[in-house]
Amino acid sequence: LTGLVTINANGSRIPLFSVYILDAEFDQVTAINFTITDGIPVMMKGYTNEAETLWETRGGQRYDFLLYSHCRCWIELYYRPLARPKCGYTGTDCPKPFWEQYGVYIMVGGGLIVVLLIVTVVLVVYAVRIRKEEKEHQRLLWQIPSMKLRKPATSRELQQESKRSLQSGPSTVTGDSRLTQSDFGDYEIYLLENNAVLAKSYPAVGLTEDDKRVFPQMRKFDHDNVNQFIGLSIDGSEYIAIWRMCSRGTLQELISKGSLWFDPFFMLCIMRDIAEGIRFLQNSTIGCHGRLSSNCCLVTDSWQVKISDYGTVSLREDDRLTKRRLLWLAPEHLRSPETSVKKSKEGDIYSFAIVASEVVTRNLNERRERIDGETVGFQVFFTPPPYYFRTALHVEKGRIRTTATRSQR
Repeated sequence: LTGLVTINANGSRIPLFSVYILDAEFDQVTAINFTITDGIPVMMKGYTNEAETLWETRGGQRYDFLLYSHCRCWIELYYRPLARPKCGYTGTDCPKPFWEQYGVYIMVGGGLIVVLLIVTVVLVVYAVRIRKEEKEHQRLLWQIPSMKLRKPATSRELQQESKRSLQSGPSTVTGDSRLTQSDFGDYEIYLLENNAVLAKSYPAVGLTEDDKRVFPQMRKFDHDNVNQFIGLSIDGSEYIAIWRMCSRGTLQELISKGSLWFDPFFMLCIMRDIAEGIRFLQNSTIGCHGRLSSNCCLVTDSWQVKISDYGTVSLREDDRLTKRRLLWLAPEHLRSPETSVKKSKEGDIYSFAIVASEVVTRNLNERRERIDGETVGFQVFFTPPPYYFRTALHVEKGRIRTTATRSQR
């Protein structure tokens, strides 16, 4: 052995280890000396700049696996080679790519979102379809095909079908009840699915959106003094409003025939029925009647009065009926250029007063106005405010009668 040899107190040689490297000129250079003194290893460096000596041939660079920017990743740091492989000795310590690490969760979450969207779309489509079908159902409820309506061929058929129709209602028709067209004034008798009903025709002028909204609601009206609205036929040459049959006809026809004796209590009951019906209509969605007269007050077999022909103000009547209505129309509406479509709660009360006067006097012919409406129109249009054309009650020789007069409001 050559070189420096160190012997300890026990006569043992102290080992000396040297690490040699090749410099840039490939000359051998001592880089590190190791020795052990008293069992303690001692390292003596033969360099000052590690990057320019030991790792010069590596470009002076080093990589390490550290926490950087809140993620564990490999970053370029110094110059030493890695003490541990990037992915560990088993190759399992490398951070996985984002898609590989979270791909399953993304796919599952995306699938759930897609399923949720599909379910939402299906529910929305279903709700829209149900609503559309409900609207169509409501439309079909109040729209009656004209082919379902027919007039009775014979008077005998009318009596048979009308009796069966009336027996299905709340009251039972008596054996002496007979239906004739003359009992119902402006109404016509039709058969709807072999049941007798009352019908009134109007010119086909088109329906508004308000009409289409109100008619389904009118079918739901349920009151003892309001006649049931069955529906409207609009697929023919004219519109036909269908109402429930009331066997004794209109109040106007009963009064005009003069074959019945009305005692005070019976008069009071009739007027009370009409008043109750008006109150119900004025608290309903239609607001008021607008065409109240004794002709639209129908009488059932049990002598109960039911108001009919409500909610049809927007449907025009022919000139004959419109002029006849003037006898019950309030003066403030007569002055309006749109007489056929004007209505108000106050006007209903005026019309009710006229009907009440008919019930009390039992004589419509004593009114001084002409039915063609010319006299009524002249007196109303040429009466300056605050004077209004009203009907006054007079007692003469124990009998109450009405006369058309002007009175100050």
